[in-house]
Amino acid sequence: MNKNYLRKLGEINLKFYPLGLGTASFAGVNMVGSKNYKPLNDKKIHELINNALVEAEATEVNKLIIDTSAQYGESEIKIGNYIKNNQDKAQKIYICTKWGLKFKSDDFAVQDYSLKNLKQSLENSAKLLTKIDLYYIHTNPSVKPELLKSILDQNNEIIHFLKKIKCEKKFGIENLGISISSSENLIFLIKNKFLLKEIDVLQINANILLDNPKIIRQLEYLNKGIIINSLYRKGDLSKRNSQKGLQEIFSEVLSINKNAIILTGTSSIQHLNQNFSYVKNYVENNKIKISYRTNNPIPISLSKIDEDLTDYFNVFDTKKINFQKKDNANLSKDTIINSIIDILAGSLKTRIGPEPDNEQREILYKIINFYIQTNIAISTILTWGPKKFFSDKEENHIDLSEVLSFQTLMLLNDKVVSIYSPGLHFDLFVEDFEGKFIEGAHLENTFDSYISELEKLVKVLSMNKIIRIIRTQDLIMVNYNFKELTDQLNNNYNCLREYWLESEKLGIETSENLESYKKIEKLGWFEKIGHDTRDYYIGRLNKILGDTKTHLQKVDMTVRLLACVLVHRQYGLFKINNKSEPVKLSFLKISGGPKKLMNGRIDVRTIPTNISKGHISPWSAKGCLRMKNNKILPVLRRYNEVMKNQKNLNDGEITIESSSLKISLKTNFLVE
Repeated sequence: MNKNYLRKLGEINLKFYPLGLGTASFAGVNMVGSKNYKPLNDKKIHELINNALVEAEATEVNKLIIDTSAQYGESEIKIGNYIKNNQDKAQKIYICTKWGLKFKSDDFAVQDYSLKNLKQSLENSAKLLTKIDLYYIHTNPSVKPELLKSILDQNNEIIHFLKKIKCEKKFGIENLGISISSSENLIFLIKNKFLLKEIDVLQINANILLDNPKIIRQLEYLNKGIIINSLYRKGDLSKRNSQKGLQEIFSEVLSINKNAIILTGTSSIQHLNQNFSYVKNYVENNKIKISYRTNNPIPISLSKIDEDLTDYFNVFDTKKINFQKKDNANLSKDTIINSIIDILAGSLKTRIGPEPDNEQREILYKIINFYIQTNIAISTILTWGPKKFFSDKEENHIDLSEVLSFQTLMLLNDKVVSIYSPGLHFDLFVEDFEGKFIEGAHLENTFDSYISELEKLVKVLSMNKIIRIIRTQDLIMVNYNFKELTDQLNNNYNCLREYWLESEKLGIETSENLESYKKIEKLGWFEKIGHDTRDYYIGRLNKILGDTKTHLQKVDMTVRLLACVLVHRQYGLFKINNKSEPVKLSFLKISGGPKKLMNGRIDVRTIPTNISKGHISPWSAKGCLRMKNNKILPVLRRYNEVMKNQKNLNDGEITIESSSLKISLKTNFLVE
């Protein structure tokens, strides 16, 4: 298997196969309640584990997770027997066990979260297993948030003891986790993330995540390892009746989080191997298939369109080498950094505006140098609109323009990887919180639809290793005091509005002397808002909205936008880490404003000029197809431009498929 598909558990400095082995079936007691249940003997268990190690291509660095619990009857005994008899394989296994729930008679939900039980359970598990890598707090749906709070409270003796054994690496334990089997508890812990300070890994039922996309997004901001169990138990029963359906289940769960590891519990080698095959199909057979369909007559065959589109978007075919790998072993650090700056800056074919001057190159050099020294992917950030800006028409769906912008990012990454293997990582901050403030909360469903499709596109294109979609609404809910930040935003708006209107009346050129300017300066605003900035934003709204809004309404929208820009600065909203700034990329050129806010920033085109000369940001563009030089190629148009030329417009749809996932995008064919 391609090692690029190994996964990382939060901050744990190891890589793991995407599929781990759950061991409730090893229990020795009928935990599943099946009349046909038969406990597994040591021989069968040894065969299962050996087989899993082979399928996972496990090594001392790339380990196979085996998950058990003190609750699972004789499971720990039997895993311990395997380890004792296979010392040569022990270091290829990452052992996880749990405490807090007991099995007693026919009751599988006996709770005991006392310190006494913790100590006894730990001693017993360590004796049976011989080693423990990850130690969980084991919960079930009957455990309520109040109990969780008491267990995880930083002043509680339980968490103190767990912290101590982790620090001392007692019994080999280097990491702590908590298993969660109710959405109520997971939501509670996300909202109260300070309780998770000592927790490295969350184990979660699959159905909780599949039923709650919002939770999936918010988990991203916790930066914890994610292990997912019970793919079948509470999932879609209809899908479980066919291999195609089962493949869809695995693909769906594996795409929940780029580093999520799923557990499979089984007593059958055949079943185990089948599950490994579903994972391998997901991570290896992700060739992109693109097709176009229309019911309207067009001057070209559909097969020709499919062929040309597949060729044009071949950068998304992970089986294809899209760049010439350079021999960079002898390249100096300076050469590598300057080459990366050159790649990002590109040319006027791929960039909006001038190339970075010497001062900006020095800033970019310093940023990139941090990532080179630590040998990690270079962090870049982009802000993104939360919907299409089409004057209330078709605003809730992505189209070909978003695919084109992702292609641009993919090409940048491929070029960087050719000289620096960790490549780039893109954090896309989609401004839904800001969008509600600027245009109104009534657009929440529109935002949700658009952003959900954007998130799906990332998965279909297999770009979730290099692109993370961050919804600012969720980011603020998890990481900040929402009311405090909202109050600050409203204060920013009131002060900026007062300044804007007063300066227009009394003179923009000397507006730094106004009391209203002194107010916004105290808030952290830099420099007066000049004619160029005002004209740029109002002009942009004129293009998008036409006469659907008055001039004063457009001024109000602009002031609201600037209030959001200021709150970003006040709270460091787009900060990726505490050690270095990211490189700032943008598909939207900004006119005017303080120069220092542009430090480390490069404005890029959605598509290069040889394909389409007019640049439009993807959330403002209508992505269409046209014939050019006997090739079917994409083109960007503004929505109102397309609507004005409907006689030359043919409705159609592009479908992009990959690894049991697909997305369809309304795409017009322009006959020009």
